[in-house]
Amino acid sequence: MHGLSRMMRNSSFVLASMMALGAFASEGGAGLPAEACVRLQREARIARLQLDPATELEKLEVAHRECPGAVAPIYALLKYYRQQPGLDASYQKFVALLIQRLQDPADNLPVGVIEYLIRDREIGRVELKAILDRVSRQSAGAVVPDPALMRIRAQLERRLGETEAAVATLERLMQLPASEDLFGPLFVLYGKLERWEDAAELIAPRIAEDQFLRRRFIYVLGKLGRYDEVSEQIYLLAMKANPAGASEVRPQLQDILATFDFEQDTALLSLLKQVGWDLRDKEKHTEAEEMFRGLLKQNSADTELQSTVLHLYASVTERQNQAEALAKSWQGETDANVLFEEGTQRLTSGDAAGAIDLLRRAAPEFPDLEAAWYNLGMAAYRLEDWATVESAFGRAAEIQPERAQSFFFRGLALEKLDRCDDAVIMLKRALELDPERTLAHYYLAACYRKLGDPAAEAEASSRYQASQQS
Repeated sequence: MHGLSRMMRNSSFVLASMMALGAFASEGGAGLPAEACVRLQREARIARLQLDPATELEKLEVAHRECPGAVAPIYALLKYYRQQPGLDASYQKFVALLIQRLQDPADNLPVGVIEYLIRDREIGRVELKAILDRVSRQSAGAVVPDPALMRIRAQLERRLGETEAAVATLERLMQLPASEDLFGPLFVLYGKLERWEDAAELIAPRIAEDQFLRRRFIYVLGKLGRYDEVSEQIYLLAMKANPAGASEVRPQLQDILATFDFEQDTALLSLLKQVGWDLRDKEKHTEAEEMFRGLLKQNSADTELQSTVLHLYASVTERQNQAEALAKSWQGETDANVLFEEGTQRLTSGDAAGAIDLLRRAAPEFPDLEAAWYNLGMAAYRLEDWATVESAFGRAAEIQPERAQSFFFRGLALEKLDRCDDAVIMLKRALELDPERTLAHYYLAACYRKLGDPAAEAEASSRYQASQQS
């Protein structure tokens, strides 16, 4: 009793209980008055907090029996059985009862009841869909829709993944008088649907006094490829932070970027990198280059920007100078994880020459990591470094002896190194693991030719030719 007294004295607990259950006071139902049903449910909740499930269940059953038309006891029992292992049949029973109640056209459910139901983050999709259907029916045909119901409908549509429907509901809700500010959810949904023109129109009036929103506007303008507006907004962002630097004529982008402290504002740097890629996606190649070069000028040690400018925009001389500088910057790196990640990223982007030294240094530190040796082998293959291909894929095959690719590439390298006795073994193993890897027949034929076995060469060559015709 002392614990209960302390609990009841806690005003926040009492308020939470009343808010959670008071919404049902207007529900109809035979038996006890609605207030008595609320009291029983509140007592059940207290029992749950006191870890007394028997009393909790007793109170809920009485509430449901005496107030059979009320949703609250049904849903409370549903939640109770959902949390009890081995009682799924009882849980499903109350799910069915809830859906039956929601489908009852006899009367409308109060908004507070619906809000209480969807406040449960563990509610299932079946129940959510039934609630959405109920809300849709209650709001159908109204000349002026109930804003509260429309807001709930949009929330349900979002939770069910019905994004386009949620946008339509929010757009209609925004047209109602005295509607709440729905900018946030609508802006997010426009982005999810890639409706960037709508997102730009929605956010533009709000950016004057909100620099965070100005950044989101820059992001949206980048998606639209509207470079001049991107540049203008970056300038206004810079001038807001440094009004003394304002001028009548807007400076070039590189000069604007020079006003930012990107070491402190890494979020802005990430944003503008993304804008650069978005401009490139919109085939604004000159503008994208200006963005990337301007960012690199202010962040000369940023390896991502170095690599981007190097591979996409650099002249032959720039490419050579940057490659040398990039290689030098990595000479002192000793962390094998960093070397492996950077080497893999370069290999994936097509820079095998830049990847191989990093992977060659990283792989020995991961003797049992197949990916390290496989990636090293692939970098060496692209550079035709056959000795490294053979050793790297040899180790990869030892770690994962069921991967046909490792045996194939090792066999190919052995053929190039004129070690055909070993190559034949590797290539045959590759075909055992993957009969569709028919290029192995081509290298087998080459090996048999070197080994002076014309019959085997003819058979391998015939198999290869047949695979090309099928």
